[in-house]
Amino acid sequence: MSLFRMSAMVAKNIVKLQRNFLWGWGSKGRKIVWDSWKKVCEPKKKGGLGMVEIRMFNITLLGKWI
Repeated sequence: MSLFRMSAMVAKNIVKLQRNFLWGWGSKGRKIVWDSWKKVCEPKKKGGLGMVEIRMFNITLLGKWI
């Protein structure tokens, strides 16, 4: 992820996997969405879960090579 720019389709699929982990289907049907994705991606110090936005994380890692 730090060597190549991630395509939009790959990033979309990774975010889909992350969202399904939190809000996907459980044994009794669909799970409850307790908060917005924007809030989930906030740092833990601000009350979020600390999940990274995968597109921005990829661009940040690419910036290390410059």
